[in-house]
Amino acid sequence: MKKTIIVFILFLFSANIFSQKRGQALIDSLLASTTSQSNDTVVAKIYNRAGLYYVDVNLDSAFKYATKGMSLVQRMKWDKGISAFHTIYGQIFITKAKFDSALEEYKQSLSYSTKIKDSINIGGSYNNLGTIANAKSDYVAAARYYTKAFEISDAIKDYYNAGIACENLALVYQYQEDYTKGMSYAKKSLAAHMQIEDVEDYPAPLALIGDFFMKLTKYDSAFSYYKKALFFAKQVNDKLKEGAVLNSIAEYYATKHNYEEAVNTALEGKKIFDTVGPSFEDAVVNKGLLGYYYLQLYRKSDNKKEKNAETLLQMAHDYLEQAIQQFKSVSNKNEQAQLQKSLSEVNEMMGDYKNAYLNYKSYTEINDSVFSQANKNRLAAIESQNEIDKKNLEIEKQKLQVSEEKKNIFILLGGLLFMAAIGFLFYRVSAIRKHKNEQLTKLNKELDEANKLKAKFFGILSHDLRSPIANLVNFLNLRKIKPDALNKEQAEERENKISSSAQSLLETMESMLLWSKGQMQQFKPEHDLIKVDNLFSYIKKTFADHENISFSFKNENDLQIETDENYLRTIMYNLTNNAAKALSNIPEGKIEWKAWSENDKQFLSITDNGLGITNEKLKALYDDSADSGSKHGLGLHIIRDLAKAINCNITSASKPDEGTTFTLSITQSA
Repeated sequence: MKKTIIVFILFLFSANIFSQKRGQALIDSLLASTTSQSNDTVVAKIYNRAGLYYVDVNLDSAFKYATKGMSLVQRMKWDKGISAFHTIYGQIFITKAKFDSALEEYKQSLSYSTKIKDSINIGGSYNNLGTIANAKSDYVAAARYYTKAFEISDAIKDYYNAGIACENLALVYQYQEDYTKGMSYAKKSLAAHMQIEDVEDYPAPLALIGDFFMKLTKYDSAFSYYKKALFFAKQVNDKLKEGAVLNSIAEYYATKHNYEEAVNTALEGKKIFDTVGPSFEDAVVNKGLLGYYYLQLYRKSDNKKEKNAETLLQMAHDYLEQAIQQFKSVSNKNEQAQLQKSLSEVNEMMGDYKNAYLNYKSYTEINDSVFSQANKNRLAAIESQNEIDKKNLEIEKQKLQVSEEKKNIFILLGGLLFMAAIGFLFYRVSAIRKHKNEQLTKLNKELDEANKLKAKFFGILSHDLRSPIANLVNFLNLRKIKPDALNKEQAEERENKISSSAQSLLETMESMLLWSKGQMQQFKPEHDLIKVDNLFSYIKKTFADHENISFSFKNENDLQIETDENYLRTIMYNLTNNAAKALSNIPEGKIEWKAWSENDKQFLSITDNGLGITNEKLKALYDDSADSGSKHGLGLHIIRDLAKAINCNITSASKPDEGTTFTLSITQSA
C-alpha cells in the first residue's frame, strides 16, 4: 500500500541548524524550538511535520502532535492548516486499517482545500482518496482518483503530487499485470521528482522500475535499478525504504534460484523492520518472502526427513502464517491471496490436507475477484475516456481559432469597404453565425447520440456476455489446475454444456450486433412470417442449462407472427434471462411462455413465480430517460428499443411473492 501525503510548504527554518539533520534528530530539534516560537503558524507547521513523521514510526506520537496542531489551527481559523491535520488523521486511521474513518478525514481535507481553492492540497487529497480505494482493492476507483490527482498537479506544475500520483498509478497497473503501462507511469514519477531534485522520493519509483523489469524478465536491468534505489535510501537515511528495496533485491536472487542469498538479504531487511516498523506493510511482505524462500530451500534439500529440512518447512509455515494474518487484519487481499497459495503447499507437505484445501480455495476466490477481466476493461475505459476528452478539447480549441480568424477577416474587409459595405457585412456576419450555430448544434447532438450508443453497447457486453464467458473461463481453469478433478463422463457432459453455452453466446452476440445497428440512422427491421414454435425452440435450447427452473411453452393454435424474427427473438431472450435471474434463489422455479391471438393481434406472454418486480425497476421499460445503470434496467432498455422498432407493445403485471408477467402485443401488418 503506497501512502501519500499532502504537500505542506515548509518554511525556511534555521537552515544552518537543521540542514545536516534528518529523521528523528530533525524532528526532535524542531519540537524543541517550539518553546521559543511566538509565531503560531510556525508552531503549527512544526506539529504538522512531526505528525507526518510519526505516522510511520509511532502512531500514538502521531496522534498526539496532530491533536495539538489541530487545536492550534482551529483556534487560528486557518483553513489550510485544518486541511493538513485532517490528512494526518487520515494517515493514522489508514495505518490502523480503519478505512471508513480515514475516508471521512480525507474528505474533510478535500473540502477545506476546495473552499480556499488550494490546488496543491486538492491534488494531494485525490491521491489520498485513491489510497483508500487501493486499500479496499477497488483499483478502478483508485485509478480514477490518481488520474484526477495527476491532472490537477500537472496543470499547476506541482511535481511532488504529480510524481506521487504517477507512482500510485504504476502500482495499480502492477496489480493488474499491465507491466508496460505501469513502467511508463513509474518513469513519469521519477522524472517528476527529479524536476524538484526530491532525493528522498527517488527510491520508490526507482524500485518500481526495477520491479517492472523483473516482471518483464530483464533481471540485470532490474538489479541495476534496485542498487540505485538502495543507494538513495541509505543516503537520506530512510530505513523503511531501505528495507523495502532489500525485499526487492531478495526477489532478484530468488529469480536466480539463489535462495540462500535471498534469505540472507531478506533477513537483513527484517532487522531494519524489527527496529523501525514491524507493522509496516513492507515488513509484512518481508515475512511472506522469508516464508516462501524457506519453502524453496526445503524443496532443494536432499533428505526431507532430516531435522534441518523439517526446520526449514516449519519456518516457512510460521512466516507465511504470520504474514497472512497481518494482511487479513488490514484487508490487503492481493498479498494475502499469493501467500495463501504458498501456505497451501506447505500444509500439503506437512500432511495437513484440510488447511491445504482451505488456503488454496481462499487464494482462488480472492484472485478471481481482484484480478477480474472486468477491472482491466474498466481501467482501459477510463484511460480511453481521458483521451477522448482531450481530443474533444483540441477540436473545440480549433473551432474557436477558426472562428476568430474569420472574424478578423471580416473586420479587415469592413475597414476597406467602410460605409458602403457595412450594411452587407452586418447581414453576412449574422447569417454565418446562425449557420455555424446550427452546425454546432447538429454536431453536438450527433456526438451526444454517439456517446449514448457507446455507453449502451458497453453495458450490453457486461449484461449479456460476462456470465457465459465466466463459466467458460472457470471450466478451463479447473481443467488446467486439476485436470483429473472430473472423470471422463463428467468432462464430456461439461464440455457439451460449454459447447452449447458458447453457441448460445455467439447467438447473443449476433443479437446485440443487430440491436446496436438498430440504433443507427436509416436501419429498418425486415418483417417476415415466423413460426412461434421456432421461437420457443430457441428459448428452450438457449436456457437448457438452467436445471433448477421448469420451462413450459403453450401454442395451441400453431401461431405465426409477421415481424422481424431477430428483433423479437432478442426481446424474448432478454425477458427470459431476466426471469431466470429472478428465480436463481427460488426453489421449484417456473417459467411459462404462451402464444395466442385475438382479433387482429397476436400475443406472447412470459410468467415466472419469482418475488415480483417493483415499479421503479420497470420504469426503464417505458421511460427513455430512466436510469439504465443497473444490469436489470439495461436489459429493459434493450427490450424497449427493439419493441419500438417492430411496433410491439409491452405490458407488465407483478405481485410481491407471486411472480411477474410480461405480455407482448403485435399488430398484424395490413
